[in-house]
This record gives sequence, structure tokens and C-alpha cells, in this order.
Amino acid sequence: MEEAYRALGVKLAFTSVSACIAETLTYPIDAVKTRLQLQGQISTEKKTVGALETATRVLRKEGIKGLYAGLSPALVRHVFYSGTRISVYEQLKATLQQQQQQQAGGLAAQAAQPGVGAKLLMGLTAGAVGQAVAVPADLVKVRMQADARAVAAGKQVAPRYQGMADALVKITRQEGVVGLWRGASPAVQRAALVNLGELATYDQAKQAVLATGWVGDNVGAHTAASVCSGFFASLVSTPADVVKTRMMCSASSRPTIVQAVQGVIAEGQGWKSFFRGVGPRALSNGLNSGIFFCFFEAIRRVLIARQQEALLQSAVDQKLEMEMAERSGALRASSSSAGQSSGAPAAMLAAAPVKGAAPSSSGSGKLACLSLAIPLSYIMTSK
Repeated sequence: MEEAYRALGVKLAFTSVSACIAETLTYPIDAVKTRLQLQGQISTEKKTVGALETATRVLRKEGIKGLYAGLSPALVRHVFYSGTRISVYEQLKATLQQQQQQQAGGLAAQAAQPGVGAKLLMGLTAGAVGQAVAVPADLVKVRMQADARAVAAGKQVAPRYQGMADALVKITRQEGVVGLWRGASPAVQRAALVNLGELATYDQAKQAVLATGWVGDNVGAHTAASVCSGFFASLVSTPADVVKTRMMCSASSRPTIVQAVQGVIAEGQGWKSFFRGVGPRALSNGLNSGIFFCFFEAIRRVLIARQQEALLQSAVDQKLEMEMAERSGALRASSSSAGQSSGAPAAMLAAAPVKGAAPSSSGSGKLACLSLAIPLSYIMTSK
């Protein structure tokens, strides 16, 4: 049991490290995406500003710091979100593979590979569980990004929160613990769709790339699979992401999905409003997935190699112990047989009377009396 918990802890650790590296490198793109999704809430802003113009405005007014507003809660979110979703997905996959191997009798390797439908369902489940855990950190991240935008537009004098801890305390005090999960419903739906498209598509795309034989299990295969998964995940999850962002930044005390959807539709751009920010989101997801899975696969290979070395060393140690035990048993058996063969003559010699030797304590009483009677009769007849 200790070994299982240790393995889970190691997996959570290197998953979180990989996710934090990827998030740090791609966070500016995510910040631009959030600004695009919030367009229309501030009347002084134009509603049709593109990603490049948005990024240029942020750099001009706020500097590079503006593109990294809310990074700390984003990293905390990924520690919980990515660690949970990857662990849940791989556990579900391993369980399903084990069941399929048992059904196939362990003979067919192909039977151990889950189908596309199973992978989609596992990705959906893993994403929902991971996001349900990480909603509070996601909420703080989105609000800190929105505050930076509002301050730059002159709608706020200063940000509402001084950091993640301050944000959690203030939100809990003003909105209650339930307020930390504001927008949880679309957030979980969005994460489920992201992972449906990301984890399942990455797994399937990687399997297809490796099946071609053009590249091995290396950075090339991981990058190609990541680009496919990031693009597909962005397409299927952007509408839910837009609704989630609007709910988390809503001025209403109890915003609903219907209110958020109506607010997006009221901007007059129809269904296009639900795909606002899809360009930078696809770029962010593609890069994030590529960086994450490259680091993830590299760290996993190192850990697997070390684990295999440890198992090999353990097997060698066990074999040596068995050989030593066998040799020790053989030596004991040979010494025992030698003792038994030399013990028979010794017993015969011990049973025979020896001149000048005292009779054995196990000898008969008659022999003792006879040995004393012979010299006495000799003395009496000699008179």
C-alpha cells in the first residue's frame, strides 16, 4: 500500500511540475483570450478588437506585467486540476486495460487498447473531476485578469485583490464558501469538453502517429499529437469557456447560465460571440498541450527507467538470496548425512565392553554386578 501511495505522489508531483511549466510559458496567450471574451462588458471599449490589437494595448498600457496578471492562482489551479485529471484518466485507462486483458485471456495485445469511445468518456470524466476540485483557483485567476483589464480601462482605481490568499478570504467573506464555486457548472462542462478533446485526442493521435512508423515515441510524435488535441479541444470547449468567464466576472450576486448566455447573445453578433477568443485559445491550448506532454513524457520515461532498474536490481537480489539459501540447505543436508553414516560404527563401539572403561549409564545392572563378582570369587578361592 505504501508503494502505491508513493507512486501516486510521484505522479501528481511530476504532472503538476509539467503543467506549471506549460502554463507559465503560455499564460500571456490565455490572458489575451480572457480579455477578448470579456469584450462588450465595458462600454468604452470597441467590441471587435482582435487578439493582436488586444495584446498590443495591454503591453502599451500595462507592460508585460499585465499579461501575467493572475498567474499565481493559475499555477495553483493546475496543481489541482492537471494533477487530478491526469491521474484519474490514467487510472481509468489502466483499469479498463486490465479488464480487457482478463477478458482476452492476456493473449491479444490489441484487446488491451481502449477504443476511441472509451477514451472520450474517460477524458470527459477526468476533466470534470479535475475542474470540480480547481474551481476556486480558476475563479480567482479570471477575476484578477478582469481586474487588470478594468483598471487599464479606468473603470477601477485599483485591483480588488492583492493576491490569491487575499482573494480567497474576501470572496469567502462577501459571498460565502459557495461563492468560491461561482461558475462551477459551465467550468466543469468546459473542462470535461476540453479533456474529452485533449486527453482522448492526444492519446488517439499519438497512437496513430506511432502506427505510421515515420517517427518514434519522441518529441516529434508528442508535438504532432498535442497540436491535434489542442485544436480540437478549443473548438468543442470555447462556448462553455465564454459562458464560464462571464459568470465568474458577473456583477450579479447569483448569476445563472441562462443570464450569461443571454448577455452574450445580446451583444448582437449571434453564435460568433460564443467563439470569441477561439484563435488565441487554440494557440494557447496547442502550445500548452505540446509543452505539457513533452515534459510529462520525458519525466515519465526517466521515472519508468528508474523503476525498471529498481525492479531489475530487486530481482537480482532475490535470485542471489535464493541461491545462497539453496547452497546453505545443501551444505546442511550433506553434513547431516555424513554425521549419520559415521554415527553407526560409533554406536556399535560404544555398546561393546571396553577394557578398563566404566560401563555405560544406560547399560544393564546385571553387567555391573558380574564385573564386581569375578574379582571377589578369585580372592576367596586363592586362600
